[in-house]
This record gives sequence, structure tokens and C-alpha cells, in this order.
Amino acid sequence: MTADGMARLNANQARIDGFALLRAADKADHERIRVRRRIGAKVHEVMTVRGVTVEHLATELLTSEGNLWRRLSGAADFSASDIVRIAEALGVRPGLLVD
Repeated sequence: MTADGMARLNANQARIDGFALLRAADKADHERIRVRRRIGAKVHEVMTVRGVTVEHLATELLTSEGNLWRRLSGAADFSASDIVRIAEALGVRPGLLVD
């Protein structure tokens, strides 16, 4: 194979590798969103059972209602400390929110 042919082959392989990387990143993003939504739904479920409003929980967490709604809807990530603080405010163990 000529040097020009080898260069084209390497360029095509790089393009294929780039697409594979983008697909993997897209899959990871999708999974992260799915997990955020699942945690948000669980938090909301516990809030409902305990009669806790978004306004009350946001006040307990020293955050805005909008910030809490973004997490509950899956639009924003929960940090580990968020989960611990929410669990404490709701009187449950943190693992309940992520199981």
C-alpha cells in the first residue's frame, strides 16, 4: 500500500473512532439522565408520602425551589452531598433514594 493510501486509511479509522467515541458519550449522557430522573422520582415519592412540599424541602436544604425542581425533574445532577442532605431532611436513609 502506498503512503497516500495508508494516510487515507488512518484518516478513515480516526473518523470511525471519533464516531464511536461520540456514540459512547451519548449513551453515557442518556444513562446519566435516566439515573437523575429515577432519583428525582424517588425523592418526589418520599416527599408525597411524608407530606413534604417542594417549598418546605427547598427551605430545609437552603436552596431555591427552582433549583430543587431542576433536580427532581432530572434536568440537573444530584451530588452525593445533595442526596445525603435530602435524605436527612426527609428522615430516610440515603440508599432509599438511589435504590
